[in-house]
Amino acid sequence: MTHTTIRIARPIRTSQGALIRTEVLGEWFVRPEEWPNSGKMPYIRQQLVNAQAEEPGLDWHLETRGTDVSWHRQEAAR
Repeated sequence: MTHTTIRIARPIRTSQGALIRTEVLGEWFVRPEEWPNSGKMPYIRQQLVNAQAEEPGLDWHLETRGTDVSWHRQEAAR
């Protein structure tokens, strides 16, 4: 069975804008046929809203990754 990995993350950059690393708040697995309507999504979106409210300037957002090795940004910070 394949899964889609969903995570809440933010980039950590140097003062010149170069990416140092990515900080991850949490990760969840969702079956591809459930994406993006998984029953987990209300909880995940609430965690994103909480992170954005607590640290508004830090660019918390959702990223997904299926069988690919790269992460794909799904939602910009508010």
